[in-house]
Amino acid sequence: MAKKTKVTIAALAILIGMVALIFYFSKQKKEEQFQLIDHVSETDIAYHANFIELLDEAIQYNSKVEKSITNNIALSEIKSTLLKSGLKLEKTYFTFSISEEKYSSFYMEIVDSSLFEDAFTKLSSFFNIKPLKEKSNLYISGNTAISAEKHPKYIKLNFGNGALNALSDKKSKPGLFFKKLLEKSNFGIINTTGTPHIDSTDYATFFYNYNNDLSLTMDWKVAKNHPIQFNSETGIEIYPTRKKNVQAFINFDKEHLISTINPFLKDKSTLILAKLPAVAKELLELWNGKTSIQMGGKSTYETIQIITEFDDDFNQVEKKIVKIDSIPDVGIYWGSNQPAESLALIYQLPNVKSDKDKMQIALLPSLNTKTENNSIKANTQKNDFKNQELKQIFYLNVNIPGIIGELKAEKTSENNLRLQLVLKDWNALRNPKSLSISSFW
Repeated sequence: MAKKTKVTIAALAILIGMVALIFYFSKQKKEEQFQLIDHVSETDIAYHANFIELLDEAIQYNSKVEKSITNNIALSEIKSTLLKSGLKLEKTYFTFSISEEKYSSFYMEIVDSSLFEDAFTKLSSFFNIKPLKEKSNLYISGNTAISAEKHPKYIKLNFGNGALNALSDKKSKPGLFFKKLLEKSNFGIINTTGTPHIDSTDYATFFYNYNNDLSLTMDWKVAKNHPIQFNSETGIEIYPTRKKNVQAFINFDKEHLISTINPFLKDKSTLILAKLPAVAKELLELWNGKTSIQMGGKSTYETIQIITEFDDDFNQVEKKIVKIDSIPDVGIYWGSNQPAESLALIYQLPNVKSDKDKMQIALLPSLNTKTENNSIKANTQKNDFKNQELKQIFYLNVNIPGIIGELKAEKTSENNLRLQLVLKDWNALRNPKSLSISSFW
């Protein structure tokens, strides 16, 4: 072999070796780079949050709703302490398990060990957190449902009834799809199938925004044959009240939902339905997936009463007295292919009774009832219900003092159901005692 050829081969070998070494060390460096998401368990619900923003929102909420100076001072002190805790608060993760022992977990990366140790000592003292055994990285609180896992690069805090058992949960690495979905901050995912890892063909995502109003958006994506579909007849009967203080309707294909929903959600739904009274379950079995309720304003009507009086000469005369009454305006539509049987079941529900051929529901005025081929209609006035075609599958709008908000669900595509909640005022939700039935009229 010529000397020139040998030199060329040697040079190539050295070059290949150098490239291999560079590739090897760069790969090792990349693999050694810590990523907090790699240690987050795939539980039922997970959320990627900027914890500083969460604290700011809590302070803002407290200022507008709670209006407690003491609470705001406490929140501000917590924020100040955490900012000096050596934790990376801009990128944290929350998870929540909806198993029998419900608990939530909070993951935070440690970027300064010395600062963190000081903060953890204060935290341990405040919550009475002690190690399970000597030289253990697992901690449990003696007086609250809190446990902790302290690792060299991150801390995991568990809250709730299952906090102790959370320490012994089987740890599994999160899948690529789970990690990709949680790349964005202020973004969460829901495991809708109950599988160990998020199923890319059936899952939900959500995010929220809180400024002056609170808004929450959730998308339930199913790759094929989504369980939620419109009823074959998209229109629904709605009662035209004088005001629209409360509007609600639902219009979906119940049979399609039952036949296509995944086994995990079907089991969860069955457990919820099992807790209902027997008469309520029978009523739902006869329901066709259509209902509307509308409340607001008052309707006035005249009643004429004829009385007999005597004039100054003691002659008998008749006198008409016109009496004007006003009653709250309410209309309820209940879809059923067996309306007579459904109406009989409604009268067996608590706080519902028949009174002189009218339906009496607690706190509502007497309702005129009418059964048709596929529905029951109940309303205070004998106004006709109007058929309307609406794009939402579910809709709830409340506009009364203390509760102003909207909740709606609609199909944004064949494979996606979007649920949106907007709350502008929810004081009555926090303090139900402040809510008066008169607010609805």
